[in-house]
Amino acid sequence: MPRTRIASTKTAVKPVAYSRNKPVARKKNLTTPSCPTVTVDKPRVVLATGNANKAAEVMPFFDEVEWLIQADFNILSIEETGGTLLENAILKARYACEQTGLPAVGDDSGLFVPELSGMPGLYSARFAGTNATERQNCEKLLVLASELKGEQRRASYISTVVFMRHATDPLPVIVTREWAGYLHDRMEGQGGYGYDALFYVPEFGVTAAQLNFEQKQTLSNRLEAFRSLVPQIIKSRR
Repeated sequence: MPRTRIASTKTAVKPVAYSRNKPVARKKNLTTPSCPTVTVDKPRVVLATGNANKAAEVMPFFDEVEWLIQADFNILSIEETGGTLLENAILKARYACEQTGLPAVGDDSGLFVPELSGMPGLYSARFAGTNATERQNCEKLLVLASELKGEQRRASYISTVVFMRHATDPLPVIVTREWAGYLHDRMEGQGGYGYDALFYVPEFGVTAAQLNFEQKQTLSNRLEAFRSLVPQIIKSRR
């Protein structure tokens, strides 16, 4: 007679995972714990300038840093007694560090015309006198450059920026950038500041004061300097 098959009464055995010492039943529906969100504070850095135009040119583009303005601390600007852009930038940064106890960035810049022995150079902001307006500075430069022709009218905006972690920082971070162009034969344009109405940009065939916002941001020597400086400020916190 054929044998009758009897259904097994055994229950299925759960799969096991073996450790070195004993088997361990596998757990089902394991969930991966979520990682806590880590918030990294931005470095707080004082921008050592009383020039609102300089601050407005830089601060909106580098939000990786919490910028503080020297004027927020009711600190007067230090006298620029250095003989180079670098010396003046260090003077400003060190002074801001001393007065606030925070890291600081100092910068100095100017318009340099090689054919005029580098003038106005270090004295760009006060070329026509201590309390001279920007227009008076430009008018004085136009008179001095009136006999210059062609390549003799070459000019460069140059900026040097310095980051100091503290007032006695022995290794400040230093960046210098240049924007080359020419002196125009007249003032044109309403934008910008300083010598922008005289600074002719051959790439666009207009003065810096006639550039639109986006164009100027791609050419600005000061922004170029900060683009190099800011990553080094961030790195210094690691």
